[in-house]
Amino acid sequence: MWNVSGKSSVGGGSSFSVNRKRSITTSDDIDQLKEGAQCTIHYKAPETFDRNEEGFCLSSGTSEECVICLCELDKGGECVTMRKCTHSFHKACILDALSKDPKCPICRAPALEPQGKSPSGAMIVAFSPASCEGHTNCGTITITYRMMKGIQKSYHPNPGVPYPATIRAAYLPFNQDGKHLLNRLAYAFSRGLTFMVGTSLTSGAQNQIIWASIHHKTSPRSSPYGWPDGSYFHNCNDELNNLKVPQKEDCPTIFQLGTLIHNRSLFNRNGRARRVFSAVFTVAASPTPIPTPTLTAHSSVAAVSTSRRGQATFSEKNFDYIAPNNVADIHDTYSMLSATTGQCGICNCSLVNRQSVILRKCDHTFHLNCIESFLSTSDNCPTCLVRVKEPRGFGPSGSMKITHQHIDCPGYSSCGTIHINYTLHGGVQKDYHPNPGRDYSATIREAFLPNVPQGKDLARRLAYAFQRGLCFNIGPSLSTGVQSAITWSTIPHKSQLSGGPFGWGSQLENTTYFLQ
Repeated sequence: MWNVSGKSSVGGGSSFSVNRKRSITTSDDIDQLKEGAQCTIHYKAPETFDRNEEGFCLSSGTSEECVICLCELDKGGECVTMRKCTHSFHKACILDALSKDPKCPICRAPALEPQGKSPSGAMIVAFSPASCEGHTNCGTITITYRMMKGIQKSYHPNPGVPYPATIRAAYLPFNQDGKHLLNRLAYAFSRGLTFMVGTSLTSGAQNQIIWASIHHKTSPRSSPYGWPDGSYFHNCNDELNNLKVPQKEDCPTIFQLGTLIHNRSLFNRNGRARRVFSAVFTVAASPTPIPTPTLTAHSSVAAVSTSRRGQATFSEKNFDYIAPNNVADIHDTYSMLSATTGQCGICNCSLVNRQSVILRKCDHTFHLNCIESFLSTSDNCPTCLVRVKEPRGFGPSGSMKITHQHIDCPGYSSCGTIHINYTLHGGVQKDYHPNPGRDYSATIREAFLPNVPQGKDLARRLAYAFQRGLCFNIGPSLSTGVQSAITWSTIPHKSQLSGGPFGWGSQLENTTYFLQ
């Protein structure tokens, strides 16, 4: 493999210095996916888009000439050296030249890596033994893009305006063409070229995360954006060429760009999905990962019973959620102390005469500024290590009922279905909703999960998420256009048993859902 060293950049991605001693063994690398490995590539959007100074570093002047102004480099101001080709110029000269043409004036090497205007997010790459239509007996590369919500930056269409999170999926056949294209797509994602903020062509909603200019196959089956497509590899590679993405022989691999997670194989010898350890995955745009809790009593999944088919089932159980009255109640990690004695558990200074708080979970006390700084990087109490910071959302009040049905989800047999019924109450929007004081109507939603270990684990996590207000939001409905409606949040649900993007279907699609 090539030796690829990452260098931090303003863009939040990485610029790569490649040592061309050996060719990349792309097949050997990506074949690790078949063994249950997953790779996650993270991208952090830059704060600004003024990038010319990334292409060079300051250097000492010499008696050589700057080829732009023809003056000696040790005269006429600061001297810089290009990072890629090591040619030197006066800083003012090369900045002016790069503003007109982003290439070295001497050797014409690109001065900068390509950089797009995508918001922050993650790209998760995994393997499925099911094949894309038209590509038999090779398996599929599944790509899940988990894009975070945020506030538009200065280079986005509407700076300062928020945009919501989103999840997108894409599929490539697990063959040589697919493996090469995967590396180029991963590089494009790491440079912010895959998504942008704009107006959705499907819903018409503004300030959304949308695809940029790189086309993806979002279905493994025949559809307008699915397989088979004999021209896709050629067309997609052309789009990447236009964006100056390195060719397959020059492109870092996904494992050089991202983080490798080794699980035991996700699939057994018969190609059936094994249980996926849910602790590996997090819900998109949640402030902290959703745990897989052990739930009891009224706010729980009840004791497991046995169905007539001999499968373990959920008995009926309800979960209630009451929305906080105001935004201050959402951030309920600690309470203010009016007067106290003792020392701060972080700085060991007296708590007297300074704003101090007590953690609600464990009753340990700290200075307000000390604990806020600590909890910005940790979810646990610094004294007892109890988890004190939990994810919270803005969902309305309601209830969640889990029952078992003796009907199977497509792709699963003889196991039955976990049926989830959400009953959301109507009310008046609170201060943390989009339009405080405006009414919103009640609604009922349902979802379905196969009664298998993965489904049971996910049901428990969904119950935890519901009780933290993470399953629903209040906002404009994409289906009806109503402005103040109860809508799904960023957690995807299978809201019908079969058919369409929101139902259960092929083994590949089912496995991808659990990963998402």
